[in-house]
Amino acid sequence: MKKTNLLIFIFVCLFLFSIFFNYNRNTITANAILDIVNDDYIFFNSYLEASNSNTNNAQYVKIIDLEYKYDIDGTALITADGRTWSPLGKYISPKHFGASSDINIDSSKKIQDAINYVKNSWNKNKKEFDLILDFKGEVFRTEKSLDFTNIHQPGTVYSKDANKKQNYGII
Repeated sequence: MKKTNLLIFIFVCLFLFSIFFNYNRNTITANAILDIVNDDYIFFNSYLEASNSNTNNAQYVKIIDLEYKYDIDGTALITADGRTWSPLGKYISPKHFGASSDINIDSSKKIQDAINYVKNSWNKNKKEFDLILDFKGEVFRTEKSLDFTNIHQPGTVYSKDANKKQNYGII
């Protein structure tokens, strides 16, 4: 009878240990900055964090809800190891280029970089853009005019106060 109790005790301990280990592993993985998970993806908590980090030869970067693919000609993100990245997918956000939704920070250049990236996706055969500039309802501060020339996409650009030199939002 004692042998059976000992086996049950060992089984319960192993079971509890496996639950604890999986919980801690998932927590550590979720919080780790440079943990490569899921086939060559590397995860970061912010654009700044990604740009100051090495990517350990990963093929994809994910920053919260933004995804990038390694691209030798990429212009959206440059990481500390000199690797260049392009947004992954059809919908491009100014945040892919480092724009901030903090209205105290001027994001004019970063937004213009996103606009130019989409402009360069013009498909002559289809006579349309392959990419879509998507502000996702975010508000950005711009202190300079933005050039939307030759970009004809659905959507509207708004400024909070068009009479002021500093426009506080693009949606």
